[in-house]
Amino acid sequence: VIIDNITGGRMAVEHLINQGHQKIAFIGGLEDISANQERLKGYKNALEAHGITVNQDYIRNSNFKRESGHYIMNELLRIDPRPTAIFAANDLLALGAFQAIKEQGLRLPIDVAVVGFDDIEFASLPEIQLTTVAQPKYNMDKLALLTLVEQIKSSSFVRQRIMLEPELIVRGTT
Repeated sequence: VIIDNITGGRMAVEHLINQGHQKIAFIGGLEDISANQERLKGYKNALEAHGITVNQDYIRNSNFKRESGHYIMNELLRIDPRPTAIFAANDLLALGAFQAIKEQGLRLPIDVAVVGFDDIEFASLPEIQLTTVAQPKYNMDKLALLTLVEQIKSSSFVRQRIMLEPELIVRGTT
């Protein structure tokens, strides 16, 4: 039971494009993780669909930790021209970017907009209000459990792939 990461990445970037952004960076996690690859693909698909050239200087990968988002965001703020928006492959990376933006005296979303992915519980805190792509975690868990129980009852193990749609949650960082 998985989320459609490509669609989620595309949704995030199209939201930023619809807000007028063209200089959109991607802060990703480990390059060999399929979720990261798929979210990056969604990022690129959205840019290309809107006639925006993919700027390789705006694509950075590290790991999925907040500290990495902070470090990478500081690097991106030194690029000329710097990006006006960030799509982070998860909310922890986005929170690190959020912190770096604030530390540089920049304003969210006026100077730099940020979108994360996951909708962790901290994302909706009043001090943060992170725009993010939500995964239907409860439904994912429920479907996985029901599928497992059905297979145990039937004694037949059939490999299944159930893909759920993500949802864009717009908050104060965009």
